[in-house]
Amino acid sequence: MEMNDQQRLSQVYDPARFLDALALHTGVSGDAGLGKALQISKHLLTWIRQRRYPVSATLLLQIHDATGLSVRELRDLVGDRRRAVRMSDRRVLSPEERVKEHTRRLT
Repeated sequence: MEMNDQQRLSQVYDPARFLDALALHTGVSGDAGLGKALQISKHLLTWIRQRRYPVSATLLLQIHDATGLSVRELRDLVGDRRRAVRMSDRRVLSPEERVKEHTRRLT
């Protein structure tokens, strides 16, 4: 069975497409509106769009809470096709802590 272009595109990690789909789902435009709808900083959304910040499991759960979309649907939208998610032994930082850490590294 051959995949069409839409199916092929949906299997590629693309955080910008993910954020655009979330904006469409929530009925807002721009990262400022999406940030308000998802309760996420617009600066963080910009970093995600630019691939400077990953779409973490914590972030997916926060988006799930705000939108009602299932985690599986969100992972499909972002292009994550892993069947299993492996846990890390590293401490998981909240999105706000990661922004602070990233900002600290830049200075």
